[in-house]
Amino acid sequence: MPPVEANAMNPLRRHASSRNPSPRTVPIEALLASGPASVEDARPHRFWLFWSQLADEAARILAAPLDRLAPGRRWVLGDTGNGFEVHKVRGRHVARMGRIADGAAGQDAPWLRDLRTADQVELRIEPALVVRQTLPLPTESAPFADAVVQHRLERLTPWRVGDVVYGLALVPGERDGTLGIDVLATSREIALGALRRLDGLGVRPSALGSAAEPLAEPLGVNLLAGGSMGRMRTRRHRRLRRFCLLALPLTLVVFLASLIAQVWAQGDLDAASTALERQRSAIQARAATGNDATVAALLADKTVDGATFVFLDRLAAALPDDTFLTDLEITPERVAIKGRSADAPALVPVLEGAAGLRDVQFQSAVTREARGGDRFDIAATRAPSAENPP
Repeated sequence: MPPVEANAMNPLRRHASSRNPSPRTVPIEALLASGPASVEDARPHRFWLFWSQLADEAARILAAPLDRLAPGRRWVLGDTGNGFEVHKVRGRHVARMGRIADGAAGQDAPWLRDLRTADQVELRIEPALVVRQTLPLPTESAPFADAVVQHRLERLTPWRVGDVVYGLALVPGERDGTLGIDVLATSREIALGALRRLDGLGVRPSALGSAAEPLAEPLGVNLLAGGSMGRMRTRRHRRLRRFCLLALPLTLVVFLASLIAQVWAQGDLDAASTALERQRSAIQARAATGNDATVAALLADKTVDGATFVFLDRLAAALPDDTFLTDLEITPERVAIKGRSADAPALVPVLEGAAGLRDVQFQSAVTREARGGDRFDIAATRAPSAENPP
């Protein structure tokens, strides 16, 4: 957008000079962001600013799918000087609801109650009462957009810097590697005048902008957000933000506690692994001397071939499909098996073969059940692992 000519500023200057001095501060002024002159005084603590921005971003992420599933209604009020044109927007559909005249707070339009309790209300003032320009900006300078605007604010508007209410938004630039700063500004007195008139009707807006923007689109630049480039905070966003402000510290505490517990557990595990490795090395050293057969046997039993889970796999693979175990007892030297099979005597060669057992014997007589099958009780000796490779 080309720079605003000096003669184009004259109507704005005449409007500003014809107004009475601002009245005493009223609560409605809290809706307006602080001007550049008071930014340093109102700057929050860095930690709180970071935490607040983090909660805002988390709330925005959570709100996005909710807004798609259940989109809210926007109310758009266009300032006509002595009243407001009211439109209700849902999605891309725009419906004109009517007109509210100044001082008509008691009228009983059926939609007026919904408007007064609405979450998203945009107040749009006449384009002749605002200044709008687009400033070029390198992409890498995007974090300093507000500072750039503040530096040029005196040359962009016909008002004193301390009396300016402005908002900005970043837009794609005309060339690669550049952005545009869409700047919208008006005087604090103009903005407060429109806000007070609307407040007299019992309506508080959530966004303030120019009536030149399409009704079907949310305001691209919100004067109530100041230089923060913040989007309009809906009731849903505010509730999610409060939830995130409470949940994020708890999440951080839980994360740090779990991290500390993991570090401690890892330290204990490393210490146990080191102790086991030393013990194993000592056992291997004693076994290598050939003077301790018991230690050698114990070490052999702890190899993969002699492990209990390997024996269980072999036993399960060796038993016929018509054989079911009801009791299994395993020691390093012996195995006791009880169960039911279609042919119990045939189990002896099976267990001495694929299962890797020896001295397989029935501990009691095989009992034939009435419904078919033999109930058996077998004991056997576990063969050394070297004799039964996997």
